[in-house]
Amino acid sequence: MAGIAEELVGGRYRLVELIGQGGMGRVWRGHDELLDRPVAVKQVLLHHGLTDGQREELTVRLLREARAAARLNHPGIVTVHDVAEHDGAPVLVMEFLDGPSLSAVIEQEGRLPYARVARLGAAMLDALRTAHAAGIVHRDLKPDNVLLAGRRTVVTDFGIANIADATTLTASGAIMGTPVYMAPEQIEGQRITESCDLWSLGVTLYLAVEGVAPFSGPSLTALYGAILTRDPRPAEHAGPLAEVLAGLLVKDPAGRLTSEQAAEALTAIDRPAPPTPARTALDVPNTTTPQATEPGEPARPRASSGDRAARLFTGHADTVRHVAFSPDGRILASASVDGRVILWDVPSGKAIRTLRGEGIAVTVAFSPDGTLLATGHGDQSARLWNPATGDLMSVLKRHKGWVTGVAFSPDGTSIATASKEMVRLRSLPKGRTQAGIPSDNISSIGLVDFSPDGTLLATADVLWDLAGKRIVNELRGHDSTINAIAFSPDSKLLATASSDRTVRLRKVRTRESTVLEGHTGNVNAVAFSPDGALMATGSSDNSVRLWDSATGLPVGSPMYRSGFIYTVAFSPDGRFLAGAGKERTVQLTPIG
Repeated sequence: MAGIAEELVGGRYRLVELIGQGGMGRVWRGHDELLDRPVAVKQVLLHHGLTDGQREELTVRLLREARAAARLNHPGIVTVHDVAEHDGAPVLVMEFLDGPSLSAVIEQEGRLPYARVARLGAAMLDALRTAHAAGIVHRDLKPDNVLLAGRRTVVTDFGIANIADATTLTASGAIMGTPVYMAPEQIEGQRITESCDLWSLGVTLYLAVEGVAPFSGPSLTALYGAILTRDPRPAEHAGPLAEVLAGLLVKDPAGRLTSEQAAEALTAIDRPAPPTPARTALDVPNTTTPQATEPGEPARPRASSGDRAARLFTGHADTVRHVAFSPDGRILASASVDGRVILWDVPSGKAIRTLRGEGIAVTVAFSPDGTLLATGHGDQSARLWNPATGDLMSVLKRHKGWVTGVAFSPDGTSIATASKEMVRLRSLPKGRTQAGIPSDNISSIGLVDFSPDGTLLATADVLWDLAGKRIVNELRGHDSTINAIAFSPDSKLLATASSDRTVRLRKVRTRESTVLEGHTGNVNAVAFSPDGALMATGSSDNSVRLWDSATGLPVGSPMYRSGFIYTVAFSPDGRFLAGAGKERTVQLTPIG
């Protein structure tokens, strides 16, 4: 592997071409002989001054950290397929991304417009926050470790540079990381925290918008001195981004911008001002009485009785990733990065119960009869609860990553749990596995939904025939990761929302699709109204939009919020729309 292409690594990954080399390792374009797909293969280079014992210990820690990073599931984090040891050095096998690094773009184009840099920064920060929630610090964020692949902004090398206290394993005096991007506390040998990544983000964005680094010096000692004692050189081209950069480059980590503050500031720079003053309820225009339709045809969107104030359910301490209504509509469940699932009484808006698993809480779903609540967590498990009492009924394990999707079959006899590597279909109440859909055959999974007629199971990549236990359709067409899926109530339509900023409305039988455009950020959420007439979408452009499911046309004006939207859900009676995200609150908006 030191320089010979066509070598086979791990018995299945053939090295094709050396495409990059730096201080931390070599990167090869490779080919997975088993699954017939391109991959990127990175050999991590260890410091030549290490003793055999230090080398062995560092290799073990690198592999452990890389496996932890492989469990991260986010479109802005490069997917790690495999980790191995080859020729005495750690090797990472990752998805192959065909796109330049941010460093190459800056070198080719020079300094970039501040709005573009703010957009890139928001995407990088979103990826970092996902890693931080899983207890992983990058340690070496820089333009070389950011790839621009189509509409994706992807952070790489998690699991390589994020080894806490790695200096104790290097040769005397060596520090892991790239000096110009290192935080003051990192240089001084203090404990590495999430705030170090925020400093590195600030340096990366400064370099992108100004074309030069904020600190420099003729020697490494002079550079360290500048980082530790001097103010960054004044930003001349950053416009409104200058204030964010100043907040990220505060030397004392206690005074540095938090990830939440930085996310809000970056998003505000890139987001165009709404054409009308922000509203507290969706602006659905008053129309005439809904037109009569043929039997079986979806009803046209209902008229609104006018704007009414939305209600906010407040209690989470971090981003809300998912919400779900109970079948009778009286309870709303919300899952958060703070590790809690809160059950809210919808009529009063009060929290009635808090459920805690292990790690962050990612997703929630009620059983069709409302007697069970399923939750997915960052500890690679799903849990079944009695929502009436809060009792934990069962823990469903065997996943190898965050459980990012849970769904009950329409008859309530089965549950599907999904993570990046597998969808597991299990029978209830004992949780015995009936089938598994591995992601080795497709790009990723991470979410799941049953068709209401009980015949199909949708993942982020395929439609699975439940009777025949086989893939009947691969969900293609998007230029980036699918973030959300939803069947229409009549099972005839499937909506897929993507990081390419579009939604595809697909006819399940004919496979025809309509592209819905209008969002200016990743589309993270999609849901159908109970009658199928409306579809709601939520995006990282801080807006929720309504669409006519029959025509694919927008209905009314977008609702703007002050944070990314991760989830939307209609109440069972169709009167309310719940939306939530980085604001840490759940907003319940009347829509008809």
